[in-house]
This record gives sequence, structure tokens and C-alpha cells, in this order.
Amino acid sequence: MILLCAALQLCACGGRFKQNLNVASAMDSSPDNMDIADTTDRLWYESCDYVPDTVVGRFIEPNRVDTLLFRLYSEKECRYIDRAPYNVSIWDYIDWMQERDAVIRVETTDGRIVHTEIDRTGVCRAVALDGLVQGTDALAIVWFTMQISNIEMCHVVTIANGQWREIGSFDVNTFTLPDSTHVEHGIEGVLEKRKGEWMYRSYEDQMQWYEDHDSGDCPMKLLKSILHVMP
Repeated sequence: MILLCAALQLCACGGRFKQNLNVASAMDSSPDNMDIADTTDRLWYESCDYVPDTVVGRFIEPNRVDTLLFRLYSEKECRYIDRAPYNVSIWDYIDWMQERDAVIRVETTDGRIVHTEIDRTGVCRAVALDGLVQGTDALAIVWFTMQISNIEMCHVVTIANGQWREIGSFDVNTFTLPDSTHVEHGIEGVLEKRKGEWMYRSYEDQMQWYEDHDSGDCPMKLLKSILHVMP
């Protein structure tokens, strides 16, 4: 959900471009009307109450269970961000992240960084997909992006041997996602495992269904049908 501005400068640490702003030197500095919260256990953003900070699965090697962490990191200050604003407008939050060149690092508990995601304001859902591909578990993840829209993409990725690779995606309406914290079992009505197969229902398919039918939900489809590689 970030609006990119025309005035950009090259960040000194990390090689990213950032908005040209007067930046406070201390990470905890913020406007008087901006609340600050600890993000050790959560990544905070405006429009969703539940943010998974970890997801567990056999993502990297078939016989080893890893816990993936989602952590805010300032590429400008070259350090992790432990505190972030909440209960603020999305514009204030965007400015706060851009001032710090904030990215989201996906890493294991032993400190291995498997992916760095830029232009994201938070993690909406993260689900381990067992049995979708051979050998390891896949990962379904919905980011909150830097755009003003409730429609986001659910990205299906593999992390075999530590290499982040997207193998499929579909659109979701973040405003209608259930508030369940049991994301390891899927996302009710959107991403579910039925009779041993992962099924999905996209926002686009549901909108088309509403055009053709008076009510109800469209049938879910095989997630394998939209993968870019053979599982």
C-alpha cells in the first residue's frame, strides 16, 4: 500500500531507492500523534488485526522442519526494527516505512535469510502447503503491498535449498479474509486442503460467479492448476 513519490534518492545501505524525506535519526522517533508498538511478535499495519510472525514447515529440506520469521529491517540503518507505529493512517505508516527503507526479511530461526521483500507494509497470511509439490512444503503468502487497494495477491512459492521461487498466484480480497489464527490449516473459503488436495477460490472467480448467479460461492479449483511448474 505505498504511493511512490517522484523525488527519490539512492539509499546508502542496501542499494534501494527511497523517498527523499527529512529522516529522524532514531528508530523510535515519531510524530506526537503516532502510537508505537513492539513488533518482536507482530508486524503492525493498519487494515488487518492478525499478522502471522512465523510459519512452520519443511520448506528448505524434506527431512527438516524450519520456522520462518517475518522481520522488519531498515536498509538505511542496517538493523532490525523492533518498534513500529499502529493506529495511524496508511499514509503516515507508508512515510514511516519509507523514511527507514523498511523491508521484510524472511529468515530461519538460525539466522539464514531466504528472501527479502521490498515495497510491502506487512504480512496478511502465511500458510505451509504440505503435499503440493514433491519433496518440500510450498508456502502461500499474502503480502500487504504499497498500494491503496484491498485486493492483493496470494503468492505460492517454494524455498527448496533456500532459493525463493514463485510458482503460482491468485488474487484475494483482504477485507473478507476470516480472522482465524490457525493459518496452518489454510484460509477458510480461500485456500483449503480437501481430500488431500489444495484448493483455492480467487477474488476474480468469485466476482464472475456473482455476475452469473444470485448468491453463493463459486466452486473451489485445484491449486495445482495454476502452478507454473509441474509439482
